[in-house]
Amino acid sequence: VLSTPSTVTAPWTEGTMVAPATTYSNLTYSSTDLLFVASGGTGVVATSPDGATWTSVVSGETISLNGTGATPEGVYFAGNGGILLRSSNLKTGTPPTFTRVLNPVANITFNALRSIDGNLYGVGGNDAIRVLDVNGVLTSVSSGTSGKALWGIIKQASTYYVVGDGGTILTSPNGAAPWTPIVSGNSGTN
Repeated sequence: VLSTPSTVTAPWTEGTMVAPATTYSNLTYSSTDLLFVASGGTGVVATSPDGATWTSVVSGETISLNGTGATPEGVYFAGNGGILLRSSNLKTGTPPTFTRVLNPVANITFNALRSIDGNLYGVGGNDAIRVLDVNGVLTSVSSGTSGKALWGIIKQASTYYVVGDGGTILTSPNGAAPWTPIVSGNSGTN
């Protein structure tokens, strides 16, 4: 894990891991727990209060955790097989617990997870967009991409954006259907 002061041109510093080396694929910051949280392959999770010293945390899962998102209710982890976990006690010094949040659609792989306006958005394989609202209700939203894998989601101003395979770029004014495709000029697979 690397960190840098507030400017991108500043030198990057490698953090210290108090755990075995592994592959991390995503990172979030929990303002509730005041922690950086990384996750990745084989269910690995690591936390850091300062971005420099990291501690390994046991999630109890062995599948890849491809997405991490923080909400006031806890930190969520999503990954292969449609798994969605939540931990509400990742603070350093507290033995963390991980709870599976049921996913009503089997065999969906989450590729990314993002907290937007109090809701948690997950995107993944087979044009999957899942929304976990503030009441804990998980719903599916059709992106209309005919089974393409989706890899990322953000909100800028009042517009939601999703990207995926085959040059897919979609927009929505409310994070729900209908999603409108934008021509990206790229038709590659990723």
